[in-house]
Amino acid sequence: MQGKTKQVRFRNMVAYGFGDLFGGGSFFIIGTLFMVFLTDVVGLSPVEAGTIVALGKVWDALLDPTIGYISDHLQTKKGRRRVFFLFGIIPVAITFSMLWIPIEGSHMFKYTYFILAYLLFNTAFGMVMVPYNTLAAEMTTDYSIRSKMTGIRMVFSQGASFLGAFFPKRIIDAFPGGQGYLIMGIIFGLLFALPWIFVYKGTWDSGEVVERKKKNGFWLEFKQLFISFGSAFKNKSFNVYLAMYLASYIAMDVFNALFFYFILLPITCCGKLFMQIP
Repeated sequence: MQGKTKQVRFRNMVAYGFGDLFGGGSFFIIGTLFMVFLTDVVGLSPVEAGTIVALGKVWDALLDPTIGYISDHLQTKKGRRRVFFLFGIIPVAITFSMLWIPIEGSHMFKYTYFILAYLLFNTAFGMVMVPYNTLAAEMTTDYSIRSKMTGIRMVFSQGASFLGAFFPKRIIDAFPGGQGYLIMGIIFGLLFALPWIFVYKGTWDSGEVVERKKKNGFWLEFKQLFISFGSAFKNKSFNVYLAMYLASYIAMDVFNALFFYFILLPITCCGKLFMQIP
């Protein structure tokens, strides 16, 4: 309970907001450039590229409740949430960079590699973002303060989206072949990983401990977790909200994935036409 007696100052809100540089920026870059990279640089078909992203979404659906359960029941000297930020720094940097390696090899090898790379990235993403999403409630019970924290977090998220819209393509275009994608991945991998140090330093856990059920083993509790998760679908209001949420985010993902194709294709065609003019 010690954490809840602390006063959340503006510097703590800023430290908390740093975490959504990763949340807001990484998937914006992936949504706009990853499909282009897989098809135009790696040489995968649009269907294969789409299945890689789809498998990542399925993996998320299984992974996020699992990480949430672990973080709820974890007991360490560094807290049950913030410890994930320390463990996640290196995986975040490495797995984001892995997504942009223009590897050579057989078609099946490349397809398999990017499936594994994308699943690893989603694992690193869930490792830090699932505990992060509960951190505001851990730090304070004051609704107005949590609202301010969320507002500052959204500023960082939108700022990261702006960086993702402006800089990656310029880095990519500055280097030949697919090497620009790798250099961009390394730069932004570090940009997304390092702020978790500030998040860890400037935030805290509530100190509450979830009571363990001594009569049930881990796997039985784990099974019960997914049964409880499935019971939410019996709520009509939840299903309506879920449908709205999925429709909006699917539309955004489709738009982001196709936007660059509609930009690059006219530019390429106009460039070829211009070169043919005597």
